Amino acid sequence: MARDRKSDTQKQSADAVFDDAVLADCFACLAEYPALALAVSGGADSTALMLLVKRWLSRNLDHAPRILVLTVDHGLRPKAADEARWVAALAARLGFDHQTLAWRGEKPKTGVQAAARKARYSLMTACCRDHRIPALVTAHHSNDQVETFLMRLQRGSGVDGLASMPPRSRRNGVDLLRPLLLVTREQLRSFLSAQGQDWCEDPSNIDENFERIRLRTALGAANVPGVTPASLWLSAKRLARARTALERTTVEFLKAQLKLDNAGFGSISLAALLGEAEEIGLRALIRMASAFGGRRALRLMKAENTYAKLSSGGSGATLAGCHFGVRNGILTASREYGRMSRIPVPVENGALWDGRFTVSVQTRETTPQDMTLRPLGPDGARLARSAGIEFGAIPRAALLSLPSVWRRDELRHVPFAIGSCQFADQSVSQPEILFANHDILYNTSFSGTNPS
Repeated sequence: MARDRKSDTQKQSADAVFDDAVLADCFACLAEYPALALAVSGGADSTALMLLVKRWLSRNLDHAPRILVLTVDHGLRPKAADEARWVAALAARLGFDHQTLAWRGEKPKTGVQAAARKARYSLMTACCRDHRIPALVTAHHSNDQVETFLMRLQRGSGVDGLASMPPRSRRNGVDLLRPLLLVTREQLRSFLSAQGQDWCEDPSNIDENFERIRLRTALGAANVPGVTPASLWLSAKRLARARTALERTTVEFLKAQLKLDNAGFGSISLAALLGEAEEIGLRALIRMASAFGGRRALRLMKAENTYAKLSSGGSGATLAGCHFGVRNGILTASREYGRMSRIPVPVENGALWDGRFTVSVQTRETTPQDMTLRPLGPDGARLARSAGIEFGAIPRAALLSLPSVWRRDELRHVPFAIGSCQFADQSVSQPEILFANHDILYNTSFSGTNPS
């Protein structure tokens, strides 16, 4: 693991790359958070991130955020557990708390890297929510940007895909921060060597069975006049600037045109949507699909096909778990009931249900274990109406997908209804259930397509 120390001159050169001014610039976005999680695998990049954050925290910070270091053991290599312990020991030496998260269950035989990445972010963002940590920091750097640009170029990605990774985005209700996007892989390794700090080498980083590694190798060997990592990075940077402008325009359009209902659906004039520039209309459609469909990433081509169907006079469509219906010139977006899980889940304080609603429960003692949440569905809607519950102007598609509280097979509460199903057990208060995806509709840093 250990690397040779640099000479004093080399150490000074490496330190100069990360002087106080550079650190302040790189990590300015971190200072606004009360707590941060660092994604650290033990590789060179994330190990450098951990040391740099420690150095940054020591530089004139009156209110330093609380730090939790997260390492994911994917269970794919025998040495992964040892590497997680190595990170834990280094984190302790730096004064950081540490937690290892395990990816359990059966692993896929193909698409391993993509599945591992999805599992990794799912585990880390869930841990952040559990610990009330609003942001997760990763060690992505400029070389990663170039490789991502090329991978997405091969797939015919649009502006968002080719703009590669933004410095700040949001995933599973947690801010995702990438403060090192202007730093190179070589600079991070030089910094570690200058500190005499070793790191763990993951053999998958040289395994050309993986697309990213093949591109990394080809990029190093390529000799196309004028096409360099620096020029590719510059293109990604300029596309990111265009993406920011497009997203701001989309947010302004939705704020002006979308009528949002707290019951988790929205309506908009179809003429207004189609009368806007196609790129803005398409982005608005994608945001609505993600917000009302349960935060599912979608393929750009599927969104384009849905937009084309609505443009050609279609009366409705589905996209990524979202149902779009057209009536009297109004497009209504709501959850697609047919794509929802019918499995009851426990009513837990702070839970995110169906990727759309947050649940808040206050009890005099404890929440009964047999109190559950599930979609209202046609049977629940009939039960509610027989109890005198009315739903006003909530369209049927949105009505069926409403959250509802049950105890065993008894309907106890239907949020957003006119009237209320009362709990027979007065030791349990009525839960507060709120639509959670305003940020998807109105946050300029949102990206709802899967560019890979």
